[in-house]
Order: sequence, then structure tokens, then C-alpha cells
Amino acid sequence: MEHRKVIRVTEKEFELDNGVIYPHVTQFEEAPSLEDFQDSYDRMFQIFHQQGLVDIDERASEHTESSGHDGRESTNAEGVGRTG
Repeated sequence: MEHRKVIRVTEKEFELDNGVIYPHVTQFEEAPSLEDFQDSYDRMFQIFHQQGLVDIDERASEHTESSGHDGRESTNAEGVGRTG
């Protein structure tokens, strides 16, 4: 299964290698390391994919490319995109 690499993580959000930025469900007191967060992201993505809750990141890639801005897009907890 092909999935994205986490390239940045803060207390409030994380960014994938396709430029999409997602907020955390809850804010961390301290940002986890990229390695630790990538491990968690990979496990959660696999679970969500197995449950049919997410598709492999093609949708995120297509959505980002069509944003018409700087190629970066963030999505709120409801999955609604915001360009930035």
C-alpha cells in the first residue's frame, strides 16, 4: 500500500509530502518526533484504509493540485479543505 510521508509535525498540525496540512484532533503539549509520528500515522492510515474510511492518497493529491494557490492545502477535522 502506497501512503504519504510526514515531513513536518507541530503541536497543532502535521504536513505530508504532498503539501497537505492536517490539524491534530487534539493539540499536543510538545510536538512528537517525525519518526514517532510517522509510525503512528502509518498504523492509523492502515487501520482506516482497512475499514474503508480512506482511500490511498490520490484524492488528497488531486485536491491539492486543483487548489490554484501555492500547492498547500489544509483540511479541518470535518475534512473541509482550506487553501493557504
